[in-house]
Amino acid sequence: MDLTFLKRFSYNVNPEIFDVDDKLTNIPWITIPDTIISPDNWDLFWELWNKDKSPMAPAGKEDSAIWDSLCIWKSPELSNIMHSSYPAKIVDWYPYFPNMIDQLRTIMPFSHIEKITLSSNKKAVVPHIDPAATFYPWPNSLRVMIYDTNTRPTFYLKKWSSLSLNREPITSVNPDLRQTYEIEPVPYNEKMYVDLPETSNTFLFNNGEFLHGADLVDNKIILLVWGIPDILKWKSYLYRLL
Repeated sequence: MDLTFLKRFSYNVNPEIFDVDDKLTNIPWITIPDTIISPDNWDLFWELWNKDKSPMAPAGKEDSAIWDSLCIWKSPELSNIMHSSYPAKIVDWYPYFPNMIDQLRTIMPFSHIEKITLSSNKKAVVPHIDPAATFYPWPNSLRVMIYDTNTRPTFYLKKWSSLSLNREPITSVNPDLRQTYEIEPVPYNEKMYVDLPETSNTFLFNNGEFLHGADLVDNKIILLVWGIPDILKWKSYLYRLL
């Protein structure tokens, strides 16, 4: 296994990332098969999205935003082990899309789900890791490409660059301070694109061992489920997928 990514982490702060696995570590992403997640009502989805979405940028600098984003569900049980303030705007969509949100909350064995968000990138997204309370060396982040007009994959993963590997390890316990970006151009042959089949729009990717980014081509909206896996059940499911 290639374990050079561990240089980016401190065991004292994030021991979970050192839970390497002969079968699961080094897998950048994996499809959840035969799973199409969509809103209960598409017309209502577009009405609410166009009304509620918000650029992820400080007031007065909206043109610099990389994403339009929105939190559509947040756990009533606020957790002090999570999370980032992203995104700032929260609107409860559960009354409008109960079937979709219930499916998202049960599709994977989370021990705790903090929130569900939507994002649409307005610019190319440079490689980064998402802010998280914990990182794991196997596919751990649930995403749904809920709307995508592109004719080719645009979401990709890549390994840490040698420059980033030689920087100081991530030592903060504050999720907002754990998000890391690489701004160097990414050669095409280093991009591992998430190429979903027609029978699924849902996948898991490895946030921590790999960075992820997105090309800007045509319109798309990705749905993000933020939570902490039930490790034993989660890994058992990954084994079955393999």
